[in-house]
Amino acid sequence: MSLKWLKIINFSLMLAFSLLSGCKKKLNFPPESPTISGPRIGVVDTNYTFSTQAYDPDGDSVAMRFYWGDGTVSEWSSYVESGEVVAMGHSWLSPDTYYVRAQAKDIHGDTSDWSSAHRIAIHLRLNTPPNKPATPDGPGAGYTDSVYTFSTQAYDPDGDSVAIRFYWGDGTVSEWSSYVGSGEVVAMGHSWLSPDTYYLRAQAKDIHGDTSDWSDAHQIVLDAPPRDYPYRVVATVPVGTWPRCLTPLPNGEFVYVTNSGSNSVSIIRTADNSVVNAVPVGDEPEGIVSLPDGSFVYVANSQSNNVSVIRTADNRVITAIRVNATPTAIAVLPDGSYVYVTNWDSRDVSVIRTADNEVVATVPVGRNPRGVAVLPDGSYVYVTNWGANNVSVIRTADNEVVLTIPVGNAPQGIAVLPDGSYIYLTNFYENTVSVIRTSDNVVVANIPVGTSPTGIAVLPGGNYVYVTNFHDNTVSVIRTSDNVVVANIPVGEEPWGIAALPDGNYVYVANWGSGNVTVIGR
Repeated sequence: MSLKWLKIINFSLMLAFSLLSGCKKKLNFPPESPTISGPRIGVVDTNYTFSTQAYDPDGDSVAMRFYWGDGTVSEWSSYVESGEVVAMGHSWLSPDTYYVRAQAKDIHGDTSDWSSAHRIAIHLRLNTPPNKPATPDGPGAGYTDSVYTFSTQAYDPDGDSVAIRFYWGDGTVSEWSSYVGSGEVVAMGHSWLSPDTYYLRAQAKDIHGDTSDWSDAHQIVLDAPPRDYPYRVVATVPVGTWPRCLTPLPNGEFVYVTNSGSNSVSIIRTADNSVVNAVPVGDEPEGIVSLPDGSFVYVANSQSNNVSVIRTADNRVITAIRVNATPTAIAVLPDGSYVYVTNWDSRDVSVIRTADNEVVATVPVGRNPRGVAVLPDGSYVYVTNWGANNVSVIRTADNEVVLTIPVGNAPQGIAVLPDGSYIYLTNFYENTVSVIRTSDNVVVANIPVGTSPTGIAVLPGGNYVYVTNFHDNTVSVIRTSDNVVVANIPVGEEPWGIAALPDGNYVYVANWGSGNVTVIGR
């Protein structure tokens, strides 16, 4: 072989060896995503330092940079060992919340993913939250259903205005007060429903939204208020079928109850709450009233379109007075001279002269008149018109309707306070009781009660009104001084009519659905 060919073969071998050696160069992996740490809060134009570190899988040195969350990115740092901490500083020009991230680069130029974000809130100045408020100041004892006022104050180290709220110890927290000066006293009121020991606390908030710790606790011990009204069930008296309405005799010895399903009137002796008689009357009796001297009881028979007159001396029906269609409710003037009967289907009121039991007038009113009540001086009669959502006012001097008052939906029962100042009536479909001021016949209040309020009665003292809630099986008790419901008393099924004894110690409730009468006492 010639020397020329030996040189060619040697060069080829060297070239192949060189190419094979180049293929053995190692692959490069980029650094891992860095970690980052630093402050969470700051102020504008102040430099804050953040630290980061990143590990390189190949052990290469790394350089670091930061994204500051305001659109700017730092320069790359010098290269440091894998895992070595790098720190940089930055300041911000505007108050805001910023999200800082870091990135690593190895010596081969391969970069990591950006780190997770580190949040920093930049303020115009650093804020200190308010100090813990003073322990609330107020009464240490009281009664449920009464409002008590408590006060406190809180100071803010920065002199900021503060708002105050109260935790009332019963699971509820007040709304924040309006902002007041640092250290200014704030007062709020609250009432509690159940007797117990409650622990009140207060908290402050400055205008930046930073809150204080809760104050130390103030203790208040609450008992049930002394009750000057009948509030508990003391007896249940079985009567006839579907008892509807009641009237006591003026001496309080007996209560007469209409049984619309058995066409009778049950007579309850109040001394022992026993039924001593049942008087047959007309078809489906509803409204009932005793004359002021107790000599006669008048009963509106809704399906026989007449009024039965029971002589109480022997509990015999002495006559039946023909009236118009579907008589439902009945009331008597204070001197006993006339009885007024609402006629549901004929949309009018029959006026019966009791001296001879003659109908002497018929007064057109609204659609479906339901309830009727008389002012104590006998000057006016008020009639609820169920289908018209209003009340007709009849002047008794000439039996003319002189006014119509809009009220709630489906007004039914109606009663007047003993001094004649206000009239209370139930709105069946609105679950409220409307209050009419008789001096100007304006509705001055609508009081929420139970579901489907029906009957209504006033205690003789005028301080409480009792309302039957037909679909709640309860009686709501309204305190007339402030028109607050102070009690809801469970009674029988579907309570309808209600009446108080003349001494105010007992209230009788006709439970239409359970065929009995509930007696509420003290």
